[in-house]
Amino acid sequence: MLFAARKSHFIRQMSMIVCLAGLFNNPVTAKESSDWRTDYNAMSQAYQFSDYDRAADFAKSAVDKIATVNNPTERNIGLDQILQELNQLNCKYERQQKYAQQESILRAILKAEQAKQDEAQSYQITQAKKNLAVCLVLQGKDKEAEQYSSSPHNLSEGKVANSGWKKDLDLLSTANNTDDRDGIYKYASKAVEESLAVENPTEQGVAFDLLLQQLQTAKFKYTGGKNYPEEEKMLKLMLQIERAQESQKPSEPTLFGLGRNYASISTLKELVTCLVMEGKNDEAATYDGQYKEKEAKMMQQVQDFQKSMQEQASKSQIKTKE
Repeated sequence: MLFAARKSHFIRQMSMIVCLAGLFNNPVTAKESSDWRTDYNAMSQAYQFSDYDRAADFAKSAVDKIATVNNPTERNIGLDQILQELNQLNCKYERQQKYAQQESILRAILKAEQAKQDEAQSYQITQAKKNLAVCLVLQGKDKEAEQYSSSPHNLSEGKVANSGWKKDLDLLSTANNTDDRDGIYKYASKAVEESLAVENPTEQGVAFDLLLQQLQTAKFKYTGGKNYPEEEKMLKLMLQIERAQESQKPSEPTLFGLGRNYASISTLKELVTCLVMEGKNDEAATYDGQYKEKEAKMMQQVQDFQKSMQEQASKSQIKTKE
């Protein structure tokens, strides 16, 4: 009995040793259990000490390692945690206008989003590509930005216009930050004019998105103070860009198209209100007509989109039954 017990204990010990040896000799298992967490913890610590460049290096290393993990639950949870830190780093570099460092972070974000095995990831991946394209354009890497643009056009199909919009965008951003009311409209109108002249669709799309953000910021300054004449100027500049955006895509019952239409409809409504408050009733009536026409068209598009989705769902059910 004693011999049997000792033999059983010996077998259990040997089995344990074999398992541990397999764990350390199997690089995939070892990585899954610890490596990416080590980099993640180092990244978090570096970020807390404001060592953002070091945190970025650990973050990219963590993404590389977690992307090879076989367990989908561990991989997706790990990626979610790392993405939170990466997005914070991206905001830091964006505010500091350190575009080279931001580009590196955005590439890591894109890789992390693509590594997640989730059917709902298409939007996040598209957004990550779009953000990377913006960063590349701001560095003058227009040709490379084409790889991440949703636009079907190539760089050769449109000349890259004078990038003066970038300079005026920076001046507009500074004017917004310093509350330079005299400079806001001056730089905004010039930037809008130059962005509308850009022929390359990728660069123009980036210019439109960034300008709308700054125009919204400027508009809020005047809305709060009920400065209707200046608010009117901002709304008309916004409307120019939103109409140009609508012309870039065919009017189809898609969520993308509906979102763009809603933006210009909202701007038109605000503009009508602003003009009425200024006593410009005739001009307000003109824009009110445009507002009602676009609203009716959008409602029809919504109905068409819903009908299309219902038809697709019905076809899918029929195929499932068959």
